[in-house]
Amino acid sequence: MPKGSHRSFAAYSAMVGEADARGRRQLINGPLAYLSQVLVDRTLIGGGTLVLERCYDPAQTLATIEAERITDMFLVEPQLFEIMDHPDVRRRDLSSLRSLAHIGGSSPAILRRRAIARLGPVLTHMYGASEAGLVSALPAASYGTAPELLASAGRVRPGAEVRFRLANGTLARTGQHGKIEVRSRAVAQGYYNQAVESAQKFQDGWCLTGDIGFLDEAGNLHVLGRATDVAEVDGRAIGPTSIEEVLCELPDVRYAAAFAANADANEHGWIAAVEPWDGKRVGVAQCVRALEAALGVFIGNAVRICVVERLPLTEQGKVDRAAISSLGLAPCDMHFRELAE
Repeated sequence: MPKGSHRSFAAYSAMVGEADARGRRQLINGPLAYLSQVLVDRTLIGGGTLVLERCYDPAQTLATIEAERITDMFLVEPQLFEIMDHPDVRRRDLSSLRSLAHIGGSSPAILRRRAIARLGPVLTHMYGASEAGLVSALPAASYGTAPELLASAGRVRPGAEVRFRLANGTLARTGQHGKIEVRSRAVAQGYYNQAVESAQKFQDGWCLTGDIGFLDEAGNLHVLGRATDVAEVDGRAIGPTSIEEVLCELPDVRYAAAFAANADANEHGWIAAVEPWDGKRVGVAQCVRALEAALGVFIGNAVRICVVERLPLTEQGKVDRAAISSLGLAPCDMHFRELAE
């Protein structure tokens, strides 16, 4: 079911009516979810060309880029990582592609580097939500000139304000991480017929995203993950990307996804689903040793490893948390706080 966030016609028109899309050939492959609908309208209103596919398929997507000379497209991260590792990447002409936007999940720097190596300097990483609109973007040009930014979601877009709230309710200073709050013309006005949820999510013109992040000294936004997926360990904020980065550096691991093992990572640690390359094997002990070496023994003990043949995905292409959680993994033997003691 859709979330039901709503805006005035004027606010939505401002989101989609300002772009010059002449020369743009936008591929949309799948249901018109929030961002896809915005891209459809921006492309058509701006004078560009739209290519619609009924569903996502990696081989068909690569074939369509070649056949239709696609210049711009959008994928959620698991789809991006599937596309970049598909064998057809080597035989398809992708030279028309100038921007491949990815959003909707964590994207470790090591996987972004692999995507650039396979697809060229075309990645555009965006952070946003259906309620908050588009908040920040790291354009393809920045990927090439400043590779150290691969861990960030880029600069906050003009017209958007971002602040971070600490656990004690006060606002964070630059460099401190906290819950991300956003205010802009693109922020929704509430949830349709959901008064309680609207009051919790939208306050005094600000959208409370529920994500944890911070701004670095250069003004780049770093998103650590959902608040429930981020834990404080010895003064450090450890989120899914920190764990995924370590696991994806293992030579036999193609992809990994981590999230809180229960309602809160501070209480129960994380589950990490690991997908090996075809024909390769990955051992749980091997993954734990890597996490201990990189992040400490405490983190290694707090992550439950699940090796899967393929990471299950939702119909939107995102990692299917419920399916992974149902694979028989129990929560950590001891509560996260008990491990700390």
